[in-house]
Amino acid sequence: MAGAEELTGEQWERMVAWHGDWWKWLVMKVARQYAGMTLAEIGEKAGGLDYAAVSIGLKRFEARVAHDKTIQTASRDLIELLNVET
Repeated sequence: MAGAEELTGEQWERMVAWHGDWWKWLVMKVARQYAGMTLAEIGEKAGGLDYAAVSIGLKRFEARVAHDKTIQTASRDLIELLNVET
């Protein structure tokens, strides 16, 4: 969460409330893929989302990432900032 806050200049609590914004989904993707968080854990940190909602949202986000260069760049930046192995 802190990495996204650093890159965006916004607090996580505000990002979670954004509708239609992809930053929170990028954070959730990284949390799932690199931190090994469960869908339920991610949902809890994202304002109490149900694990099923997180699962569906992440699938939709993955489809969007494949076509959006801005998100791909932000993803690389976040992963680099967090210094995780890809």
